[in-house]
Amino acid sequence: MPEIIIRPPLQDATVKSLEPGKNFGATFYLGVGKTGDAVERALVQFPLAEIPAGAALKTAYLQLCLYENTFRAQPKEIALYRVIEPWEEYQVSFSKQPAYDPAPLSAVLLTGQAGGWISWEVSAVVRDWIAGTRPNWGLLVKMSDEKRLGVVRFYSRECSCSACWPRLVVSFAVGVCGAPLFTEGTETVTTEDADRGSTPCDLSTWRTVTVLVANGGPNPAVVQGEISADGVGWLPQGRSAILAAGQTYLFVPQIFCGLSGCATVLLFLAARPR
Repeated sequence: MPEIIIRPPLQDATVKSLEPGKNFGATFYLGVGKTGDAVERALVQFPLAEIPAGAALKTAYLQLCLYENTFRAQPKEIALYRVIEPWEEYQVSFSKQPAYDPAPLSAVLLTGQAGGWISWEVSAVVRDWIAGTRPNWGLLVKMSDEKRLGVVRFYSRECSCSACWPRLVVSFAVGVCGAPLFTEGTETVTTEDADRGSTPCDLSTWRTVTVLVANGGPNPAVVQGEISADGVGWLPQGRSAILAAGQTYLFVPQIFCGLSGCATVLLFLAARPR
């Protein structure tokens, strides 16, 4: 199952009730919880351009690297919420924090952790962002109970160590292992004495191609894949396959990635009676 790790976030920031008008967008940590009478919350937003268009998303997790956990022996539940309006990293403050949906997306219970990665599942909201059914304004991170003392801080994207940056880990299915990234439809080719073939198909923007060839006629047929960078010179792809009536053949091009620097990479399937 392919996995993409998106980091650093597009923006992140802490907001503090103790200094409600002050911006903490350049701070190296993201704080949540309560110290004294002051409450801290964190905001984080990720770009999604790295996720392939049409990808069948399986899971998505927000992961934050733990920097500090005060009153460590005291369990603390930290929840995520969907932000519902835009905000700016170097302008946001506690008194000007964005609105959020009060229904928590996910929650994690800390029970003494002193470091390492803390993960929250956010598959549903990331799926909505990709589909465009909800705008991506990011996530709010805060204590479920903000009346209890205890502060937890995570490294922000301003941390000098890139290995500790907040990250969004996304996995998705492709090809025969799950829903395909895209499909190109079907085509019927009627064989004659001379070779007949499919319409050339441009692969220049594709990473992986799988073609299912089925012989729907009453007679055997020979199928050969060919590939071209210009539509003029063609190279055979693998061995030809002899298909009996009703037989199917899974054809997977192996070398088209070597031509990917070309403006056009064409796939053609030639067929003839046997």
